[in-house]
Amino acid sequence: MIFRELLDAYAEIVTAIMYIRVPGIIKLADRYPTIGIKSSYSDEKKDTIINTKSVLDAIIREGNKSPKNLRNVMTQVARIFILSVWDMLKNMEEYPRLERDEIVQFTRHIRNGVAHNNKFDINSTVIDKVIEARLDNSVVIPDFLKDGDVYYLIHDLEEHINGKK
Repeated sequence: MIFRELLDAYAEIVTAIMYIRVPGIIKLADRYPTIGIKSSYSDEKKDTIINTKSVLDAIIREGNKSPKNLRNVMTQVARIFILSVWDMLKNMEEYPRLERDEIVQFTRHIRNGVAHNNKFDINSTVIDKVIEARLDNSVVIPDFLKDGDVYYLIHDLEEHINGKK
């Protein structure tokens, strides 16, 4: 299952995004004011430290009026996952055989929209979603695709690819 790990990661990230906004969870997070993650990018050759306390304080202080609001975070995560799934799909050995399939074409149009300022510029149809001229310059996520749709699109692509094997 080519996209299973990606689906699991999406579900885990969405869960974390939602849970860190629960007051009781935020209080628990006070015990861990920073998180260290491995990095080889830094000139200092040390772990990257994320100040979780400042992230959580900003969520509490700024609420949904800031760039840290839930809608923005969910949109950016969905965009990242759409770009990832497209890259994985394009690099599959089976891609040349799949590239004309409706769901693959649909995914390509969604990928193009999220990669280009999250705006559509195409005409396409798949399943119950129709991408057409009237959507030109409209927002892809969350107006056209909802956050849960990203999960199902990745799932449906995997089912489609597995059915072609």
